[in-house]
Amino acid sequence: MRWRVFHASVLSLQEMDELRRRRRQSMFSREFALFSRRLVMTGNTWLRTQLIIMFITSCLCILGLVMIRNPYCILLGLGIGILDALPLFGTGAVLVPWSLILLVQKQWYEGIVLAGLFIVCCLVRGSFDGSDGVMGRTAVGALCPHGTLAAIYVGLKLFGILGVLLGPIGLLIIEDLVEEYAGTEK
Repeated sequence: MRWRVFHASVLSLQEMDELRRRRRQSMFSREFALFSRRLVMTGNTWLRTQLIIMFITSCLCILGLVMIRNPYCILLGLGIGILDALPLFGTGAVLVPWSLILLVQKQWYEGIVLAGLFIVCCLVRGSFDGSDGVMGRTAVGALCPHGTLAAIYVGLKLFGILGVLLGPIGLLIIEDLVEEYAGTEK
């Protein structure tokens, strides 16, 4: 299986110039350009936003762990910041159980600091990721939360788990094409 993928990749690279020429001469060249611009813009914005959030979350976690006098504050803070960038985990995967264990052990100060740190990290992520945040203003633009949710649902039904990503991207592309053609008819 791996050999086939490698072989297909090498063959595709050999045909790259021909594929570019065909794309430029295609009757859909304008749509290809619009599609690639939107993907690059959204991808760059997402990556920049995630790096900013990861940096801020790591700094906040380091500060919180310094407050509870953890000897591994820098290493743990960086690890929690990186874990926050992973879609299924986040800071809650570490901070919530840790703070609950500390509260059960009656270490009130440490438990409350970690619980508060989790809330602050959630607020920071929400301010950057939400519709009013950096990602929402620049990449998603005109997509409303309901439209995004519908696109995720339709994408999930059509393409499975990969559709969670493909649905909103498809909706962005459809909106761009509608704007492009509505603008040319006027």
